[in-house]
Amino acid sequence: YLAVNKPAGLNSQRTSYQLKGTVEYAVGVYFKEKGIKEPVRVIHRLDKGTSGCMFFPKAARAATHISYLLKTGGVEKIYWALVSGLPEKDEWREDAPMANMNKFSYGVAVPGKEACTVFRVIARGAGVALIEARPLTGRTHQIRVHLTHVGFPVIGDATYGGDHAPRMMLHCRSMGFKGRSGKPLAGVAPVDADFIDVCKEYEIVVENLP
Repeated sequence: YLAVNKPAGLNSQRTSYQLKGTVEYAVGVYFKEKGIKEPVRVIHRLDKGTSGCMFFPKAARAATHISYLLKTGGVEKIYWALVSGLPEKDEWREDAPMANMNKFSYGVAVPGKEACTVFRVIARGAGVALIEARPLTGRTHQIRVHLTHVGFPVIGDATYGGDHAPRMMLHCRSMGFKGRSGKPLAGVAPVDADFIDVCKEYEIVVENLP
């Protein structure tokens, strides 16, 4: 597997309108440089505004394995989100079904598809909180929608009413799973300078967090 730290503002996957300037294209260039003749298999995606850890399998068997784990909850994903507001609870679980609201956004709705996220407060600052989010299902925009639903929109998330920032303050901190041999595999992605700077503006220091 190849683990990469996707920058905010970059699409994960190429489209009919864009090839270069995507993570998929960059990984393809890397594969060619290393003599890897396998195609680039995009088995999961991060939103354009989200940064952080992505895994790319280097062989078909590895792709089948991790795709199965992603579908069955065998991959642990941990996100960091800087949100407006100060949650009263240190930890909580959000079970709220989701559905399409329009072409570009989602929301909590009944009927909807099952969606569950576990949240934990990492740090509190000046009117904001740094939240750890562990999605137990894989719905599009799930973390962003669940946080907005409980009144804590992600800073920089214009789609769901977040306060302005240089970037959306959502980062996939890590991914972990067991390989085909049973060996634990994990990737941890450091946050970028913009994420660090915005947190500092709100009196939260993230550089030394585990």
